[in-house]
Amino acid sequence: SMSSVADELRATHARLTAAELAAASKLAGEARESLVGSEAELQAHRASMSKTRAAAQAILDQTMPELHAAIAGIQKIQGNMLTEVLEPRKPPPSLGMAVCFTVWILLAARDTAEIHQHTRKQGEGEVDRDAWVECLMDFVQDAKLPGKILDFDLENVEQWRTEALSPFLARADFTVEAASRVGTVLGYFARWVLVAVAHPRTLLQLGPLRQEMAMQEVRLRELTEP
Repeated sequence: SMSSVADELRATHARLTAAELAAASKLAGEARESLVGSEAELQAHRASMSKTRAAAQAILDQTMPELHAAIAGIQKIQGNMLTEVLEPRKPPPSLGMAVCFTVWILLAARDTAEIHQHTRKQGEGEVDRDAWVECLMDFVQDAKLPGKILDFDLENVEQWRTEALSPFLARADFTVEAASRVGTVLGYFARWVLVAVAHPRTLLQLGPLRQEMAMQEVRLRELTEP
């Protein structure tokens, strides 16, 4: 009869509705679990990002003040300050010549073999009179010297230059304090040279951290963007 058919249809509908409700409930539960999992992963990822940033910032906190101090010192140099300590006929003490020579090694656009010849001859970090005069003639009395120093690319110091510097930097008295006692401008030079040598090492430390932060940013977008 029509009534029995209607009853059967209602029963079938009820069964389908219950099944659909169960399926929907299961999907909702899975979605909630997925959402909870995603939130946990997102929080863990952000914590990892914070840790990486903190590691990079610790390196910068240790190195940037000295870099800023070196730049500030070079910016204070005026012409008369140079002539006080860089007189060709009256060279400064051994340390003063060594400091100036290291600046020359970093800035001079000279044949590398020529500079290495000087460093081989003066293996203990001493500068002979001929090398001193050549150093002065090349650029030390140049009024544009402070600008050349400030324009120097600290991120691309050639390996041969750092190798040529090593016998001079090995001197026990090659410090900012000792150089400053010889002359204020020599203290500025010494600080800049030490920063120039240390900066590539800083970049090597930061390199992997920068790469990691870049990858973390990509993953963060994957976790947060629909």
